[in-house]
Amino acid sequence: MSSSLIRRGRTWYLKRRVPARFVSVESRPVIWESLKTDLQSVAMQKAERVWTGYLEA
Repeated sequence: MSSSLIRRGRTWYLKRRVPARFVSVESRPVIWESLKTDLQSVAMQKAERVWTGYLEA
């Protein structure tokens, strides 16, 4: 997974580029999604589920 976990303040975020095949569906070149946690271990677990949710929607 080519993504980054970024901490802003106390909250972890998923930062991921939109794949070229989805550009017609998603106008943002980069998606920022709050993982709503201050624990890195929890953020790592949530990040995969959040991205999978984007791909399945």
